[in-house]
Amino acid sequence: MILRANYLLIVPKRSYHITTNSHHRFRKHKNQLLDLQINKPEQVWVSDITYIGKREKPCYLSLITDAHSKKIVGYNFYIDKYTKELPIMKQI
Repeated sequence: MILRANYLLIVPKRSYHITTNSHHRFRKHKNQLLDLQINKPEQVWVSDITYIGKREKPCYLSLITDAHSKKIVGYNFYIDKYTKELPIMKQI
């Protein structure tokens, strides 16, 4: 209370990193779900892939999420993104 009253509080910096580059030369697909009413579980699943670790040798995590409940329904963890065979998705 004393620090706030005397304007001595430090505003914390946000600790997030921007990893998405939307200004690339590859084709971008339109969002086909904008007009869809999602009103029940397992109606729509969405997926994403992200890297974990250092940029020199990252590992990759792919997630499948139920759009209605926001629960993760499947995942896979890759050490190398150039795998030759398609891995089996693990269900939760």
